[in-house]
Parts: sequence; C-alpha cells; structure tokens
Amino acid sequence: MERFFKRKLSTDSSSLSNPGSSNARPIEVDEILANLQADPGLRTRMADYSPNIRDEIRRAYLQKGPCQPRSYKFPQTNQSGINRCFIAHWFDDHDWLEYSIAKDAAFCLHCYLFKSNFDQVGGDAFTGVGFNNWKKAKERFNLHIGPVGSVHNQAREVAYNLMHQTTHIETIVIKQTSQARTAYRTCLNASLKCTRYFSIMVDEARDVSIKEQMAMVLRYVNDKGQIIERFVGVQHVTDTTSSALKEAIDEFFSSTNLSFSKLRGQSYDGASNMRVPTMDEEYVIPGRSWRNAPMKTNYHRYRVEIFIHVIDGQLAELNDRFKR
Repeated sequence: MERFFKRKLSTDSSSLSNPGSSNARPIEVDEILANLQADPGLRTRMADYSPNIRDEIRRAYLQKGPCQPRSYKFPQTNQSGINRCFIAHWFDDHDWLEYSIAKDAAFCLHCYLFKSNFDQVGGDAFTGVGFNNWKKAKERFNLHIGPVGSVHNQAREVAYNLMHQTTHIETIVIKQTSQARTAYRTCLNASLKCTRYFSIMVDEARDVSIKEQMAMVLRYVNDKGQIIERFVGVQHVTDTTSSALKEAIDEFFSSTNLSFSKLRGQSYDGASNMRVPTMDEEYVIPGRSWRNAPMKTNYHRYRVEIFIHVIDGQLAELNDRFKR
C-alpha cells in the first residue's frame, strides 16, 4: 500500500514526549532541538534519544557550548566545617565544565554527549548525579580529565571530529590543487613527447632513404669539473662539406634557442668524410680507448642508453615535485 499512498505524519503529542522513539519524524526532530534543556542536571540522557537523531542533538549542544552561568551567585554549602561554593573562574581553566543551577553540581559536556559510546564508561559523577565536593574540585577535575586515552579525552576527540567532519579519519581524502595537477600534467606531457621524439628519431636514423644526418651532442664541464655529454637532437644535411655542416649547425642552434656565441669548439666523430654515425656500427665513448670500450652499437647508444637517461631524469623530477 505504501507504493500508492504516502504514510501520514503522526501528530500525536505522545511521540513528542518520547524523544527516544525510533520513528522520530523531521518535524519532531526540529521541536526536540528547539526545546533542548540547557541545565545539565535536568537533561534527558543521551542514550534515551533515538540513535537516528543523536548526532543532531550533539551538534546542537556543541554549537551552544557548555552551560556556564558566570554571573550566577553560587550558593554556599558547609563542607568539613567551611562554607564552600562553585567558583566561576574554574570555567576559564576547563572549557568542558558545566554547572547545574538545579542541582548545584558540576558536569562535563563532552562526557554527557559521548560517554555512552565507550564500553568502559566509569562513574557518572560528571554526567549523571553531578559533582559538588568543592573542597576537592581542582583535584577531581584533573582526575576526570585523566591521561591521553581516558574516556573524557576520547569523548573530547569525538566531539571535535563531529564538528570538523573534514578532519575525521573516515572522511580524509587526498586533494590535489589545480596548480599541482597542472604541474603534473606538464611533466607527464614532457615525458611522453620526449619518448615519442626519441622513437621517431631512432627510426628515422635507421631509414636508408635519408642520405645524410648529423647527431648533435653537446659536451660541457659542470661546476664540479666533470665532463657532461648531452645528446640534443639529429640534424639532416644535404652533404658533408664544411659549409653545409656549418649551415646545419647554425639552423639547429637557432631552432633550439641555443647561444652560438657561447660555442667554444666543435668536433666530428665518425668517418673521415664526417658523416652522422652508422647506427649498426660500434659506439665508443669519446676519449676512451677502442680496446677497453664496451661492445655496443650506435643504435643501442641512442635508442636505449640516452632514452633511459632522459626517462630517469623525468621520473626524478616528478618524484621531487610530488612526494608520496
């Protein structure tokens, strides 16, 4: 029948008088929240409320804050032959502390709201009957707080998490800013372009239809005095004459925004006619003896070693930029 007819909301006043009813309607919840008892000595026990609305009630109490009637004239009670009373400045030292005018007793807001969540609940001095031994107030307040893992501190932590849902362990998510995503995308695109470039470059180098091509390798000395060699690209040339090579070098420097004025020399590694290297021939690191050189081809040098070196550099930059 409920598929065809909506259930009517109950307006029976008996449901309002029973805040623990599991069938609490939104309109009833609003009325319950509007009539929450401020005095901690007269409040309904949290366990008597429906589990469905307890968090709403807890938030309402936390938003209002603890009941601290600072301007109230606290009554004096004879304790051990001395008239004693609650002292208002205790509120300044304990933000959880509440005072019940009805019972002339102290209570704990956090424990009232969340103590029922824990198995080891201890006594009810600050949640049920209240505490009013003012002679030992400071001592008992500290004893109530207890160590880090005490019920009070657990209740306090749960209260904080309830009011700051984004910091709760169940709702924490890793969020990247738009700037971080943009930086990551830039580095990733650079890696993909670099990979694609080397693949095309090596395939073209093996293409017999290309008559002449010149591999451009920069060699420089870094701040530590180490000789660094960097492969920067392949330039196609019409022939191997000095004028043609110079024109190709000028064109390459111009297209890559390198400063020709800082060039201190140039050399050609290969056959006597200065052709770009044959990819199937053996490659020897400049400055090393052919006898002690590892056996590898130019194809392996440019296809594998330099390719891996570039990818490693890109990965190192990504790892430095985005820590795990």
